[in-house]
Amino acid sequence: MNHPPTELLVNAIELSVTPVFLLVGINSFMAILAGRLTRIIDRYRAISTKINRCGEENSDRIRFELKTMKARMQISLRSIQLLTLGMVGTALVVILIFVATIAMIDLTPITMLLFLGVMLLIASAAFLFLREIQLATKQADRFTDLWASGHDL
Repeated sequence: MNHPPTELLVNAIELSVTPVFLLVGINSFMAILAGRLTRIIDRYRAISTKINRCGEENSDRIRFELKTMKARMQISLRSIQLLTLGMVGTALVVILIFVATIAMIDLTPITMLLFLGVMLLIASAAFLFLREIQLATKQADRFTDLWASGHDL
């Protein structure tokens, strides 16, 4: 016996599952960013407590490093915010695909625009991630110079 509503449901589920893999990828990217953000915050706290012990000659350099870490935190947070919006957008894409298939209505233009928006959010987050990595690399070079001068940060 043929059950068209059941076939529609199966088709809707099949179409909706593909964007779910995108959610998994975004979640993995977010986990990386959250880990980096946690390490930056921990390092910021550790260094900020030692600023008084480093002497006046290095306090300006350390303040600059703290300022750089704060910028890295803000960049990482912004990237996480963009990815969160991307996850919400992807979930909306799944909902639209499911509803369009079940209700047999054409939501292609809305779904397409939403999906493009999601891709732009993810691309923006990736560029911010790259910027944070660049700042971290420059900061590592400066820390190496401070350690070479005998200061333990």
